[in-house]
Amino acid sequence: DTCTSLERLLGRLDGVIDILSTDPLIYRMASNDPRDYTYIHRLEDSDQLATTFAYLCMLADIDLIRLYVNNDYSYSNTTTNVIQISEVEGSGWYQAAAKGSGRLWCAPVDFEDGEDGLAQPDFSSVQVIYNPNNVKEPLAILRADINAGRVEQLVCGTSVMENGLLLLLRGDQVLLSSDSGTLAAQPDSLVNQVQMLSSGTWETVQAEGREYYARSEKIGPSDWRIVSILPHRDVFRLSREMSAEMLAVVIAVALAAYLLAYLISQSTLKRITQLTGTMRAVEKGNVTVRLNP
Repeated sequence: DTCTSLERLLGRLDGVIDILSTDPLIYRMASNDPRDYTYIHRLEDSDQLATTFAYLCMLADIDLIRLYVNNDYSYSNTTTNVIQISEVEGSGWYQAAAKGSGRLWCAPVDFEDGEDGLAQPDFSSVQVIYNPNNVKEPLAILRADINAGRVEQLVCGTSVMENGLLLLLRGDQVLLSSDSGTLAAQPDSLVNQVQMLSSGTWETVQAEGREYYARSEKIGPSDWRIVSILPHRDVFRLSREMSAEMLAVVIAVALAAYLLAYLISQSTLKRITQLTGTMRAVEKGNVTVRLNP
């Protein structure tokens, strides 16, 4: 279903972060200790890292991987994968990642470090890399991105039902909406009603004087959820339509069976009548009588 597909899609980002977070190359690039790390080695490692990032992007089918470092090393100008933390340390997503101790999922609305201050159209998995010798010292941040258009296509391309609505939520914040007609005009009231839904069950909610069926599913390491919302009347309308169609089929089959049985019975009765007449004629001595086929 959509929940599983979306979790699998965003889970690719987590898989890439898991691989890179154990790579010694990441720690060398992020290190603040310049000993035995010459300028040539830095450039070589930078090129190798860019190659690794490109390969993992292709392998996992994601769009971009970046490493944000907190040192003053000079890296190859041919790569934009290694960025100084100073360029993003004032952004909300960086502050959230730095304060947290685990994996963080980010939506396009979280990014303010794009060109001209515009939000970047990416969904991302972010993790802080700490110094192995001092687990309280953050060295760098790994970030893997997937284009928001691919997530939107998955969420918005799902047919829940005519006039249904699919929401990707983080708390009470709507990250994505399938934008279906009248329901999309009142997402706030609906979001307020689905906050306390149990995961994995269809429940009835009310908003703006109308009843809906809603189902919530948690995904990922954060408080992200996918909520499916169906108008109450549409669910029963479909049920009534299906019942009417089934009744029509049953009636048609019954009529056909009755007609067939009637024709068979009439044919059988006719032959029995003919046979009876023939037997009586034979009993009277008329041996020339023959039963018509």
